[in-house]
Amino acid sequence: MQRRGYLLLEVTIGGAMAAVVLFGMMEFVLSGRVQNITARRMVMASQIANEALEKARAFESLPPGPTAIPAGGGTYQRTVASASCSDSRGSVTLPCNEVTVRVDFDVVEGGVSRQRSVTMAARVYP
Repeated sequence: MQRRGYLLLEVTIGGAMAAVVLFGMMEFVLSGRVQNITARRMVMASQIANEALEKARAFESLPPGPTAIPAGGGTYQRTVASASCSDSRGSVTLPCNEVTVRVDFDVVEGGVSRQRSVTMAARVYP
């Protein structure tokens, strides 16, 4: 057996293995980045919905229907719906409003734009 050429073969195999490992790590890092952006947008949408519910609890008027809100590096579509209701507690019936807030936004995952939404609801007693 000749010893010439083994070093070149070892270096070639080692380089191929390193390339596979680096490619896998890059894929993992990019996937984490996309998930981080999606989570950040979900938190922002939750904050927008919570803010609308807090305004409803403070009896501030909110425009019904969709409202575009630019925030956090994107545009969010907030929709507020309100319906009258009554809540019976024993012999007492209290009037209330059922307020539902839905916030829609787009997230790019894997080169594809997908629509996500956050929905929150609360009863408001006058």
